[in-house]
Amino acid sequence: MYTPKNIKPKVKTSIGEVFKVSIIMTIATIIDLIFYHIGFKEANIILIYILGVILVYIKTSGYLTGTISSIISVMLFNFFFTEPRYSLQVYDKSYLVTFPIMFIVAITIGTLTTKIQREASATSEREKQTQILYKVSKKLLSAIGTDEVVSIGIKYTSRLLNRTVVCYLEEDSKLKAPSIYDAEEKDKDTIILSKDEQAVAYLTFLNGKESGAGTNTFYRAHGYYMPMKGQKKLLGVIGISCFEGFLKPEQKFIFETVTSQIVIALDREILSKEQEAYKMEIESERLRGNLLRSISHDLRSPLAGIKGAVGTIIENGELISKETKKILLEGIYGDTEWLIRLVENLLSMTRFDEGKMKINKNLEAVEEVISESIHISNKQHNENKIKVNMPKNLILLPMDGSLIEQVLINLIDNAIKFTPKEALIEVKVYEKAKNVFFEVIDNGTGISDEILPYIFDRFFTNGSKISDSRRGVGLGLTICNSIVEAHGGKIEAFNNEEHGATFRFYIPKQ
Repeated sequence: MYTPKNIKPKVKTSIGEVFKVSIIMTIATIIDLIFYHIGFKEANIILIYILGVILVYIKTSGYLTGTISSIISVMLFNFFFTEPRYSLQVYDKSYLVTFPIMFIVAITIGTLTTKIQREASATSEREKQTQILYKVSKKLLSAIGTDEVVSIGIKYTSRLLNRTVVCYLEEDSKLKAPSIYDAEEKDKDTIILSKDEQAVAYLTFLNGKESGAGTNTFYRAHGYYMPMKGQKKLLGVIGISCFEGFLKPEQKFIFETVTSQIVIALDREILSKEQEAYKMEIESERLRGNLLRSISHDLRSPLAGIKGAVGTIIENGELISKETKKILLEGIYGDTEWLIRLVENLLSMTRFDEGKMKINKNLEAVEEVISESIHISNKQHNENKIKVNMPKNLILLPMDGSLIEQVLINLIDNAIKFTPKEALIEVKVYEKAKNVFFEVIDNGTGISDEILPYIFDRFFTNGSKISDSRRGVGLGLTICNSIVEAHGGKIEAFNNEEHGATFRFYIPKQ
C-alpha cells in the first residue's frame, strides 16, 4: 500500500543499511575464519560469503547495498583466505576466474532473493487490500440510508489510500454539503473544502467527467474528483486529496473500485425508497377504497333514519303526539351527532396522513376536558351512567384540549357500544411519575384475545378488518392512537379481571 508518511529520509536509511552490511560481512568473515582453522575447503568458505550477501539483500531495501556486499565478500575472501594472505595480491591465477564467478553468483542469487521478497510483499499487500475491499463491500451491503453508505465508503477509501476523501451527493440537481473523512491532514482539510475545490467538484458534476489533479481539466486542483454515475442519473461526486502527489495507477484502481461499490449501494437505496413509495401508494389506494366502501355503507342507515323521521314529521306533523315527535327528533339529533363525529374523525385522519395536523398545546384543566367530553357523550347516550374518579387537586396539563376531548369521546362511545344499557362506565384520572393517566373502564363483554392486538388498526371493527355493519368505520380508536402519540404519550387496551375492558392512555406533564 502506498504510504508516503512511512518513507524515511535517504541519509538515515543509507547509514542504517551500511551498518547492516558491515555487521553481516563481519559475522560471515568470523565464521569463515573458524571454518578455515578447522580445515574446511574453500568452497564452504565461499558459500558462507554468498549466504551473507543473500542476507544483505533480504535485510536492506536496494540493489546497491547488495552489489557492494558482493564486491566486499570477494575482497574479504581474497584478503583472508588466498595466498598471500592478508593481501589483495593473488599468486594462483585460477582465482582470477573464481572471483568473477563468485561475484556473479552472489549478485544473481541476491537479485533473485530480492525479487522474490518484493513479489511476496506485493502479494501480501494485494491480499490485505482485497480483504479490505471485501469488508467494504460487506459493510455497504448492510448499510441503511445514503448517509451511512457514504460514511462507510469514504472511511475505507481513506484508510486504503491514506488520503482525505470527500463526497458530494446530488439533491434536486445540485450538490449537497460535503461529507469528509480526515486522514490526519489537519490544515490541508480546509484546502480540500475550499470554494475553489468545491467549484471543481461542481463542474465535475455538471460535465460528468473526472477532473482535478492528474487530469487535463483543472490539473492544478488539490484533489482528484470523479463523478458517481448511477443507473438512472448522476448520484454525486467523490474526491480524494492529492497533496502527496497524483494517484498512481494501482491507487486509482482502488479508488475507482470502492467508488463503484458506493454507487451500487446508493442505487440500491434509491430503488428501495422507490419500492417503498410504490407500496405506500398501493396501500393508500387500498385504504381509500376500503374507506369509501365502509362510509357509503355506514352513512346509508343514519341518513335513511333521518330522512324517514323528517318525512314522518312533515307529512303527519299535526297528527303525531308530542312524545312521538320528541322521540323522532331525538333520533334525528343522535344520528346527526354520529355523522358529525364521523366527519371529524375522517378529517382528523386525513390531516394526520398528510402531516398537517397541528397540536396546539396549552395548559388545560383536566377536569374541564373530562366534563366537556362527558357532556357531549351524554347528549347522544343518556341511558348509560358515567362515573368520574379523579384527584381533588387541580391538574393542569400541556395538551390540545379539543383533541383530547375527541379521544375521550371516542373511547366513551366505544365503551357504550359494547356494554348493556344503563351499565356503569367509569372515567378515571390519576398522576404517576411524570405523566397523567386517563382510563375509560366499562363492565361489558370485554375484548377477545384474538382481536386485542388489532383494535387500534385502521378500519378494524369488532374482529373484522373492514366493517360491514352500521356505525363501524373503525377510525375512532385509530384517531385516539394518533392523537395520543402526537402528544408524546401512549395508549393501550386490556381486559379487566372480572368483566369488561379498560382503555388507558397517558400524557406527559412536560
